Amino acid sequence: MFALAIAALGLVVLVGWALDVVALKSLMAGWATMKVNTALGFLLAGASLFVACRRSDAPFWRNLHVALAAMVALLGLLTLGEYLFGAHFGIDRFLFIVDPGSASQDLQARMALATAAGFALTGTALIMLNSRRWRMVSMFAALAGNLIGMLAILGYAYDVAGLHGVGAYSSIALHTALGFVVVNFGVLLARPRRGLMRVVTSNTSGGMMARRLLPLALVAPFLIGWLHVEGENRGLINSGFGIALVTLTYVALFTTVIWRTAAVLCASDQKLRDLYQLSPMGIVLTDIKGRHVESNEAFRTISGYSEKELRALDYRTFISRAYEADETRQFDLLRRTGLYGPYEQECIRKDGSLVPVQLNGMRIIGNHGQKYTWSIVENITERKQTERAQVHKIVEAAPDPVLLVGNNGVIAFANSAAQSTFGYTLHELHGWNVDNLVALKNRSGHVHARHVFGISRTQHPIDLNKPLTAVHKDGTEFPVEISLSPIRMDGQPVVIASIRDITERKRAAELLEQSLAQLRRLSDHQQNIRENERKRIARDVHDDLGQNLLALKMDVAMLHARTGASHPKLNRQVAGVLNNIDATIRSVKAIMNDLRPATLELGLYPAVEWQLRQFERMSGIACTLVSNTPEAEFGLDEDRTSAVFRMFQESLTNVARHADASEVEIVLSQDEHGFSMTVTDNGKGLQPGDGMKANSFGLVGMRERVHSFGGKLTIESSPDNGTTLSIFIAKEERRIES
Repeated sequence: MFALAIAALGLVVLVGWALDVVALKSLMAGWATMKVNTALGFLLAGASLFVACRRSDAPFWRNLHVALAAMVALLGLLTLGEYLFGAHFGIDRFLFIVDPGSASQDLQARMALATAAGFALTGTALIMLNSRRWRMVSMFAALAGNLIGMLAILGYAYDVAGLHGVGAYSSIALHTALGFVVVNFGVLLARPRRGLMRVVTSNTSGGMMARRLLPLALVAPFLIGWLHVEGENRGLINSGFGIALVTLTYVALFTTVIWRTAAVLCASDQKLRDLYQLSPMGIVLTDIKGRHVESNEAFRTISGYSEKELRALDYRTFISRAYEADETRQFDLLRRTGLYGPYEQECIRKDGSLVPVQLNGMRIIGNHGQKYTWSIVENITERKQTERAQVHKIVEAAPDPVLLVGNNGVIAFANSAAQSTFGYTLHELHGWNVDNLVALKNRSGHVHARHVFGISRTQHPIDLNKPLTAVHKDGTEFPVEISLSPIRMDGQPVVIASIRDITERKRAAELLEQSLAQLRRLSDHQQNIRENERKRIARDVHDDLGQNLLALKMDVAMLHARTGASHPKLNRQVAGVLNNIDATIRSVKAIMNDLRPATLELGLYPAVEWQLRQFERMSGIACTLVSNTPEAEFGLDEDRTSAVFRMFQESLTNVARHADASEVEIVLSQDEHGFSMTVTDNGKGLQPGDGMKANSFGLVGMRERVHSFGGKLTIESSPDNGTTLSIFIAKEERRIES
């Protein structure tokens, strides 16, 4: 509104100059006119103020506001320069030329010196309107510009020419003075929540008083003074009577307004006092040392002390020792930020009982710079009781036995499942130490674990992996697992102990382990049967088929020798038969070696060496054999030797099929701990998920065979870095016979 009014004022005066309408240039004949540049300055100032009041953060509008304000300030500064340095910059005739034949042409078109100063101040106030750093400079510049306008208005009202100008061409026009008052008030009100206007527009008692008294302070003296001057000029009153009348008017007017303002402030303060006293929350004011200053009725009810008794106490009287650490943290927060809370603790009442409360507050500064702490204390007893009831409902609904245990190990609550499991009633368990439910052999360890858990103050649920044995009321023991979850109830740390009876699970696990052991023994037995069967078949083939083939070869060889000269055609046929017999003998030898390598009878090392030569010849992969033990002295019995050799063969098969390797190294070693074999290749290594492929039983079978001897199989591999398979069989271990 102020911006539009000022812009309209400038535009109307410019129209008056364009159409030569004297009434628009000057309000009354004989009074000073508003110059063209003055009207242009008001038009620019109104536009700048209008743009500044737009609720937009776009850079264009911010830059436009500053540019328009800078033009206003520049107009005022250039005109001041013309007065101070006797120069003429041509800005006075920028739009219109006044009376070209006049000797005083420049002065007629130039704005007054005070007007130029007003525009310089107004432009400065507008430029710095949005600056946080120069905000107060903007406010004081606006006040100074306002003062120039008000002085000119007073000059016109009291007919004091010195207040609105000097001479015919250096006077501020009346509407120019009004324009300065309006535009600078607009600057002050453009940012009502900042700077000097923050006090006036605030919802505080000070703001209320300022809004009531400022209009009176600004208007009443001007109006009363004008009436005094007019009364004397018209001969209605003399000077002495006028002064007495003005004084009496001032006293009556200001007394009435102050009285009404005080009544409003008292009513407002009484409302605040009623809210303070009737608040259901405790409110207490303490000084920097924690000494009591003031409190409301709700706090006195919570603490159990009277106001007189509280004045002799400080806040430490109400703090439970269990909350000293929390109190220290909150005090540090208050010191750093000026605020603390909300946080919960228990207040010590006058009778020594504890009442749960929630605290929060802030640091305030008194009239003389004293520091106080304003605290709000809420009695949360009902809320805590509701929370406790909800926790009990949740615990009661749990299918597993659940106990609520304090940090000291005392049981606070037990659900029906816990009562049924341990055989005690809730009355018997309540207040009893939880250690009494643990078997005597585990009791000391449980006490230590509970103590460590209490010290750690973890906020996350944990499972106790150590086996624990609990005790029924009748003395019978049973295995359990426990999960612990820390919470706070009534301001105190409490642990929710969820207990699971794992008797059936342990029994099932034992049966499963027994079944697995039987399956392993069965698998081992089947492997031994298979190995013995291979050995028997190889022996039978060697003894029967091999000898028959050898005899047949000898007969055919003799026939071949005798028919060489007499029957050449028959001789050639016999030669073919002899070649077939040799091929058959080789096939039989290969079958016997596959069933049971003959070199295995010489020991593990010769068998491995022979197998490596065969593997190298067939696959083209370079093989290296390393051993720290003389041949055939690995301390393995026949069953273990056969098993290790078969696992070695399976390893080579895996290398040939999957590894894409060019080198394989086998290390056989024996020490005081036992036997070990390592097979290392430089292939592509195991890929993620290779061990989970369907029908991939090679590694599973090897692992089970090693386990049956009490050994260990490990595989180390990563993509593109090869694979190392290690087998270790302890020297002391003995295979369990089926």
